[in-house]
Amino acid sequence: MIRIVNLRHRIVDIPDLAVDARHVAVIGPNGSGKTTLLSICSGIEEPRRGTVRLLGRAPAAVKIGWVGEFPDRTLLFS
Repeated sequence: MIRIVNLRHRIVDIPDLAVDARHVAVIGPNGSGKTTLLSICSGIEEPRRGTVRLLGRAPAAVKIGWVGEFPDRTLLFS
């Protein structure tokens, strides 16, 4: 379960969202905030405002996976 309340960070503005799914895909046009949202949900970035909970816990406390558009170009590999 992903629960987002009053999230505001850069271009991302989500007043209320609850997703009860095991696998989630984030799609949208260039510049729409997909990477920013995933960075917040993975705990890489802290939101300026609002809360994100994964399984009722903060993102940094949950083990999650993230495969980007280019899996060979990640934070670990240039």
